[in-house]
Amino acid sequence: KTSSMDEVGSSESEMEVDGEEKMEMNETDDGNSSDEPSEIEEPATRFDPKENSFLDSFYGLSSEDPRERSNAAKTMLHQCLLGPDANSKDASYALRRLLNGLCSGRAAARQGNASALTSFLKASFQLEKIEGIRNEMEGDDATDGTPLSFIRAKLLAATDPNQISGKKKGSEERDYQFGRLFGILGVIRSGILLPDGDDDNNMSNVVEVVSGYVEDLAELFWLKRWMREPATHGIATLLKSFYQGSPEDACTQVLDHIVNKIVIPKVLLKEEGERSLDVVLESYCAEQIGLACFIQSHAGPRGDKLSFPLNESVLSVETVPLISNALAETSVVVQPRMHFVWDTLWCYLFEMKDKEGDKETQWKLQETCAINGGKAVAILEQIVQTVVVKKLLGVDNEKGDGTSKATHERRSLALCIVKTLCGVVFASSICGPSKLLVDNESIERFILAPSIIRRLFVDTICAGKQNKSQSSHLLKPLALEVLTAMSSSYSTADATTAERRLTIAKAFLKAEVRFDARTKTSTVEDMLGLSLAEEEQNEHFFALVDHYLRFLKEQFLSACADKDESTAGATGFVEAMYSAVKRIIRVEGEKKAEVASWKKTTVRGVVNFFMASAFFDCTDVKDTKGKKKKNKKKKNKQGRVAPTGVTVDDDQVEARRKNRFGRWWKKKFQKDTKQRSKSVPRTRTRNDTIPPSPSTVRSQMQDDDVPSADYVDMTNVYNEPPTVASDTQSAASFQPRAKVESDSDDSEEEEESVNVWKELNDMWEESGHDLVRVVSDNLSVTEQQAAMAEEEDIMAKYEQAVAAEERLEHKSAPVELTV
Repeated sequence: KTSSMDEVGSSESEMEVDGEEKMEMNETDDGNSSDEPSEIEEPATRFDPKENSFLDSFYGLSSEDPRERSNAAKTMLHQCLLGPDANSKDASYALRRLLNGLCSGRAAARQGNASALTSFLKASFQLEKIEGIRNEMEGDDATDGTPLSFIRAKLLAATDPNQISGKKKGSEERDYQFGRLFGILGVIRSGILLPDGDDDNNMSNVVEVVSGYVEDLAELFWLKRWMREPATHGIATLLKSFYQGSPEDACTQVLDHIVNKIVIPKVLLKEEGERSLDVVLESYCAEQIGLACFIQSHAGPRGDKLSFPLNESVLSVETVPLISNALAETSVVVQPRMHFVWDTLWCYLFEMKDKEGDKETQWKLQETCAINGGKAVAILEQIVQTVVVKKLLGVDNEKGDGTSKATHERRSLALCIVKTLCGVVFASSICGPSKLLVDNESIERFILAPSIIRRLFVDTICAGKQNKSQSSHLLKPLALEVLTAMSSSYSTADATTAERRLTIAKAFLKAEVRFDARTKTSTVEDMLGLSLAEEEQNEHFFALVDHYLRFLKEQFLSACADKDESTAGATGFVEAMYSAVKRIIRVEGEKKAEVASWKKTTVRGVVNFFMASAFFDCTDVKDTKGKKKKNKKKKNKQGRVAPTGVTVDDDQVEARRKNRFGRWWKKKFQKDTKQRSKSVPRTRTRNDTIPPSPSTVRSQMQDDDVPSADYVDMTNVYNEPPTVASDTQSAASFQPRAKVESDSDDSEEEEESVNVWKELNDMWEESGHDLVRVVSDNLSVTEQQAAMAEEEDIMAKYEQAVAAEERLEHKSAPVELTV
């Protein structure tokens, strides 16, 4: 008698062995366990531990833990193939269970059974036990054929959805289709399809079986839309095994037949007879583009043997706009995984550099492509500008070019593309962990362009308000994750890494000078290593920080020289320098003396730059070369310029110009009144510092006062300066005293005073006798600036004339002016 067992999982992958089922110990017939002995004790069947472990291993293959699946596969292989008790009966049973388990949808049954099938086929063919397994499974019904055809026949029979009796469910049919796909991938990765030599019989058998597998994958490709990408991945995996297989001649023969006879007519060419590459590419889906690029990237010298459309370059500057819509539609793939087509595009544009140990494979951007010899950097730039900027981000939507709206899915795909091109390690579906190496100039110029950074990072992270009423952007976590990945990808401090870190930091600052402040991150500081405590302070780190500060200074001077740009940008670069210096002061390293010297030099240089730019106007700073000419010092005709970084409103400038004369005359009048308060009141003449008003003149004049002949009326000086009758009388009109008896030593001073007043009169004649012309609202800004320059020159001459008269006044006795 036997006891029943608990059912674990689905019954699709469970099979009976010689009429016996798997039994669990200490269980009764009705499934209830009891510790009390029954009245009639029946002997329980005891199983060998080895047998129990062998049967349990098939359930372990469905575990979601990869380690448990791996241990279960080892146990199964040891029992049926590798152990001392291995036999064909257990091996045939294991093969049957593995093929049936491919169609199970429980937990990780497909992954576990497919990987175990790969190891089982590889071991059985290498140990030459496949014939015994075949005889055990077929028995007397054995048919003619090779082991390869036998494995394919068993796989197709186990994954045929037509064997389901009754009404079929959509999920059941889908399980069988995925089971066939996983089974084919397991057979491919086992390596049993590679030819053993150049034997004609062996080659014909390999070509026949491999062609059958490719046809099965092509049938799955057109079966359902959601099956296209995994089916394409299966075809690419099969082709890759032959591209890297040996012997090379035999693999090449198989590849030529598969590509030209099956892949192109059944997958890449939907309509026969079409000979226009543009029409074909416009009708392609993303999976067809990826498969075509994969074949062309691995073809190499065999590219001339490919038939249409693979005889022409699928990916070029001209063809990118034709396939841009298909590439943009791959945003429906669940992020952060990227579609298969992007992995093939990187294989097309990049070449493998090296692989050190277990680290990722590094791919370097190649100069020219294999098929058409086009420049890879130009094609990459076209992809970024057409697909990322226009299609995914919709930057040119305002121009009405018909590009689509930037949805969350499209932005997330753009984030993944930018992260990959910036050198972050990603999992490629073709070659595993990989890292793309793009030159720094391309990263700064079009990969991290200002428009891309603003749309992907600034607008995404800064979206929403600070209060809790409005939530943040849906893609904010992904954007922050990308920034963190970019910062942590370059942790070592060597020459190449330092250049890449500086390039990325410069790109962020050019897009938004206050990037860290607006996004509330430390991305720029992390790139420079200023916020990382474990950053190694060596010569590369010092050079990185020095180049960064030099870049900030150059950007600051450039912003000051650009008169059309707002001063907010210049102020932002000053704040960036100030923030960097604060971080530099906190840097500590093992080499304290070297670090202290570098800190002192760097901080002093920044402080000196701040002092120089604070006291001098930087708007006219230009990087001139050659010997400078020594010009005579000229007064700035534009007057005083506002300090650098300060915006002066036009209304403020106009008000200052209108009040300029009033403040100047008031200041002079107060000074003159204070100096002459103790002197005897007398009628003011032009010899005084400030001319009197008309009422003052009339109140101070007596009836017997007679103005001297050389007196010139200055009462109307606010509206009109002193005038003369003719040019011959100019000097006499401006003489301070005509009847002053002076010594010969004072003749030169008198002549100087007369000449100054004459020059002053000439200047007033040229200016149109208008003191307040600079405040006219009808004048333009240029005319007002010119008028202000004339005003300052006249004021200087006037002060010079007053000083000359004061010197004469101390040497001469005062003269009473009487009538």
